[in-house]
Amino acid sequence: GTAHILSISGLHVGLLAGIFILIFRLFRFPFRLWAGLLALSLIFYCVMVESTPPAARSTIMVLVLIFGRAIKR
Repeated sequence: GTAHILSISGLHVGLLAGIFILIFRLFRFPFRLWAGLLALSLIFYCVMVESTPPAARSTIMVLVLIFGRAIKR
């Protein structure tokens, strides 16, 4: 029971990214600034949870999405 609640999944990374994006857009940060801050915070979070496969996979996917938006793809 408790281990399932405490497990880190891709949903946690997505929620964290969504919260950060909401805050950055609320304060009208420029895209390059909030994209860099989001990337750094997600990489930090991934390292903090010991890079479990679901967290690492989700972090990579969010970073790919940010990079794609940065190059307008």
